[in-house]
Amino acid sequence: MPYPDARHALNLIWSAILKSPLTPDLYRRVLVALPDLAMPHLDKPLALTGFFMESYNMGGAISLLALQGVFILINKHNLDYPEFYRKLYALLEPTVFHVKYRARFFMLCDLFLSSTHLPEYIAASFVKRLARLSLQAPSSCLFLVTKFICNLLVRFPGLEKLVHNTAVTGHQNDPFVPTEANPALTKAGESSLWEVATLHSHALPVVSRAAHFTKRHALPQKEADLGELVEQGYEELFERSRKVTVKEGIATTFVRPKGLFLYPEGIMADTWSI
Repeated sequence: MPYPDARHALNLIWSAILKSPLTPDLYRRVLVALPDLAMPHLDKPLALTGFFMESYNMGGAISLLALQGVFILINKHNLDYPEFYRKLYALLEPTVFHVKYRARFFMLCDLFLSSTHLPEYIAASFVKRLARLSLQAPSSCLFLVTKFICNLLVRFPGLEKLVHNTAVTGHQNDPFVPTEANPALTKAGESSLWEVATLHSHALPVVSRAAHFTKRHALPQKEADLGELVEQGYEELFERSRKVTVKEGIATTFVRPKGLFLYPEGIMADTWSI
């Protein structure tokens, strides 16, 4: 911002906004606007620490929206907040697939997990948490989840052992502790990605193919672009499935029908008539 007066005015305006009572809708709008539009021009960004921390601890959509502000304070303004990844880990619940800001959350989550200073055992916990969520995620999100997991394995090569660990075949002998809140103590590094392996038989071909990285001998050479996937829903998933080419002559019924409900024999022929 080139004009000192404008910068001073911006600081006064945002100070007044944050001291005023905010409706839930305005609260969310403030959390969306602050990181990109205001924080680069504020004189004392660390003064927002209390606001972002309070928002981050509220849970739900408010926590998701506060993520970016907290990360900027840590990454650019040296805020010491050792509980950040523990809080982020706690947000990975099945409800995250149904919130309005799902796309924003996964893009930010991908950004936060790109840090080269992140310990491998913490990354392993996030991979395993996402794998476990794939058992509960709606079909429209499974393509994104599997690609996210694959990206993390490419980013942290040491985690490839989770793909090749044949000793853990299911939840019965899985050492992973899903109820552990601290990602450093989940024993995820001793586990496997058997949850992703179950998607090999998924009804949707695009999901089944996305999960096949656990069958290959080597992971992809580069990460997939999650930006193209985070906004996809059932409509985009249907379009992907519609474009899949299949071999000719795949049997879909024992007896070739002559029309809708017109089978030569059996209960369908006796029950329906057109």
